[in-house]
Amino acid sequence: MDVAVRALVAFLFILVITRAIGRRELSSLASYATFRFRWLRPVLEGEPVILVQDGKVIERNLRGERLTEDEIAQQARLHEIGSLDQVAWAVLESNGQISFIPKSG
Repeated sequence: MDVAVRALVAFLFILVITRAIGRRELSSLASYATFRFRWLRPVLEGEPVILVQDGKVIERNLRGERLTEDEIAQQARLHEIGSLDQVAWAVLESNGQISFIPKSG
């Protein structure tokens, strides 16, 4: 019984730490666990988060994911997008990558 309690406490500690350090770091750490135990996927990886909508940054979501507008702009430039004004949607995927959907037209 003592071993089970220690294992549970260790698991909860690791879960809290990984949630605290952010989704990008979590994606590489938790990939094996989510592959092996599908029921852990929503707990460890979470849901995709919209960071930019119609060229406007959603500050609340950035703060929640501990990201800055400069980091989003840098990633946009890597995707050959010059300005966030050109972005219809920017989504932080559950794997830690940022997907950009440019405005059409």
